[in-house]
Amino acid sequence: MSLLNSSSEVPGEKALLIESPGKRDKVVSSTPSNVYLLNVAFYSFALFALGQMFVAVLIAKSQAMVGDSSAMVIDSLTYLFNSYAEKIKNKSLKESVDDTLSAAEKELRRLERTRQRLWLEILPPLCSVMTLIVLTIYIIIDALNSLTEPDYVVGEDGSP
Repeated sequence: MSLLNSSSEVPGEKALLIESPGKRDKVVSSTPSNVYLLNVAFYSFALFALGQMFVAVLIAKSQAMVGDSSAMVIDSLTYLFNSYAEKIKNKSLKESVDDTLSAAEKELRRLERTRQRLWLEILPPLCSVMTLIVLTIYIIIDALNSLTEPDYVVGEDGSP
């Protein structure tokens, strides 16, 4: 009996071919796809960030929690864009090649799909990093302002 790796028809799942004398069976493992994992990350981060934002704004009135929630929203949007990039990548791999196209036209289509996939894989994380840097600078400036300029006025007797 020998084991061979093979690709499955379902994107993201791996198949294992088991060969024994006179038999050849394919067993599909239940490994989740990248798209599925990225969608789980998106929904869990988004729901947690929105819940934390609700608590931060209405109950705790905490600048730190608002900043953390904002960063988590940015992270969840990055997961969403990466999930879309994975869908585009899987779609381009599954598309059937049109036999009426010339070799040059097929190559142009392949290059266009590759360019689109690269833009989707590079641009969202780059935007995420830049947005997180700007958000961090804003949070630090806001925190320093709240430390140097308190919201209350101190009375003559020293009480707020």
